[in-house]
Amino acid sequence: MYNQQQYNQFMQQNNPFMQQTQNILPPQQIMTANGFESVRTLKMSPNSSVLVADDTRPILYKCTSDSIGTVTVQQFDISPHVEPQPVDQTQVTALMAELAAGVQTMTTALEELKTMIKEVKQDEPAARTKSAGKS
Repeated sequence: MYNQQQYNQFMQQNNPFMQQTQNILPPQQIMTANGFESVRTLKMSPNSSVLVADDTRPILYKCTSDSIGTVTVQQFDISPHVEPQPVDQTQVTALMAELAAGVQTMTTALEELKTMIKEVKQDEPAARTKSAGKS
């Protein structure tokens, strides 16, 4: 009987698909450029798209070509990912209490202003009558 190593060698030698797959795949890499001008001069086949990283600035370019090969470039700013800080419930509760106190203060001030406006409106007819009687 065959052991596992002999079986694997037999399959690789006698299976053309396994041999072709190993030879067809190109090396994977990130395309890079030195600034926008070098990206604009990029030659692309029609109906293609590619991402290009800028070596000089934290920018990523999305290059697309239309059916006649005209290249369009979009720029995207990139930055390292930062995990959000966990929310401290005591701080949230304190902030909500502070906001509620501020709203209460404003509500009280608004009520005082309404009262003052009513008093001024009530005093206006009496003031007009006095000024009309003096003339």
